[in-house]
Order: sequence, then structure tokens, then C-alpha cells
Amino acid sequence: MDVVVCENESVKAAVVVNDSKLDVMCVRECTNEYGVCVWLKRGFGEMYVVSVYCQYGKSIEPYLAYMSSVCEMARGKRLLVGMDANAVSPLWYSKGEGGSRERELRGRVLEEWVVANGMNVLNEPSDLYTFSGPNGESDIDVTLVNDACAGCRFE
Repeated sequence: MDVVVCENESVKAAVVVNDSKLDVMCVRECTNEYGVCVWLKRGFGEMYVVSVYCQYGKSIEPYLAYMSSVCEMARGKRLLVGMDANAVSPLWYSKGEGGSRERELRGRVLEEWVVANGMNVLNEPSDLYTFSGPNGESDIDVTLVNDACAGCRFE
């Protein structure tokens, strides 16, 4: 198993690869306090996988700038982003509960970024929540892919 994290004291995101048959490499120029980026290769070809944790109570803008730079680096190649956005939106099927005003505003900003950058949301409607904790449940996690990765199946 490969675990890739930022070599920074405040690790908030990681990519865990549980397949020894995959070639895995940390993309250092796209791994920092905002997220972790890895390059994967196997019979399906190659792709980038990114994990982003948007800390609640902090501006979402630096995280979006980070993701924009990752999108630029991966242009034309497969890209999958798993993100704890701490944001709610109908675009990723957030249910009415668990949406504070701040999470709704963050959601609108992230929606605009998703559309402007041609990303596709993989979240699907569900009775389950993407987050459950002592203070409640909500749908604040988002999985995104670029057009090069949309429709791909990996087994």
C-alpha cells in the first residue's frame, strides 16, 4: 500500500493506493498544504489523482487556485479529484440539512469553478451522507473528473 502526503507538518490530505500493480509517483510540484497529487500508471494508461481538504472557516479561494494549477498541469490527461470541500450544493446532491450559510456560499463559489474549468461531478443522489459526525450529517464531499477521465471505467 502506498500512502502519499504532503511533507509539511500540517497534513490534511492524502492519497492511499491499495494496488501493488500500479506505478505510483507523487507529483511534488502539485503537492502542498492545499492538496496531494499522485500520478498512476497501469494497463488502463495513466492518470492523476488528487486529494484536497478545504479547511472549514478558511477561504476556499486558495484551494481553487491550487486545483486550477493541477488542472493546467494535467491538461489533456485523466484527472480525478476527491475533495472535502466543506461546501454544499445541489450540483453534488447535497440534501437540505447540514448546510450552514458559509457552506452554501462556498458551494456557490465551487460550482462556478467546476463549470468554468469544465469539470464533471461524479457524486450521485443518495439517502446516505458523505459526512457524518457528532454535530450532524451533510454532503460536503465532492468527486470531480475532467473530460479526459469522464466515462472511464477502472477495474
